[in-house]
Amino acid sequence: AYQEEDVEEKSWRRLGVLAVASSAGEVFLISVPHPSVFDSCAGGNRIFRVAPSLSLSLESSPHGQVWCLAWNRRNCSQLAVGFSDGSVGVWDVETKVGWLRDDSLGRLYPVQHFLAHVTAVRSLEWCPLDSNFIVTGIGETCRRW
Repeated sequence: AYQEEDVEEKSWRRLGVLAVASSAGEVFLISVPHPSVFDSCAGGNRIFRVAPSLSLSLESSPHGQVWCLAWNRRNCSQLAVGFSDGSVGVWDVETKVGWLRDDSLGRLYPVQHFLAHVTAVRSLEWCPLDSNFIVTGIGETCRRW
């Protein structure tokens, strides 16, 4: 998510995208400014207020708290999120599919949502051998999806 040097001078370059989980079951994506943006600040003020660029939401009823999340290292636009009800949601933040995006509300809906465990998904990671799979875990149980 790093931006190259050819970005217009007036616009802010971005270091990356930060996914922030909430206890209400939503994930917010925040664009993190590049450190060079701070060099041009008057008075050396390096504290910025940022608003989420997108909100990742499930279509159905709330699924409890977000317990874990992981970016796909091979396809950086994919984010997997584990919830306290045992479900996992997968988002593609670059999707152009109309029914998965609600630009008027700044919301993005998952490309996949499934029940992985009967209780909270405590950890998950994209499989390093094949990035089409997600490995989830709870206690001594690991599953591949």
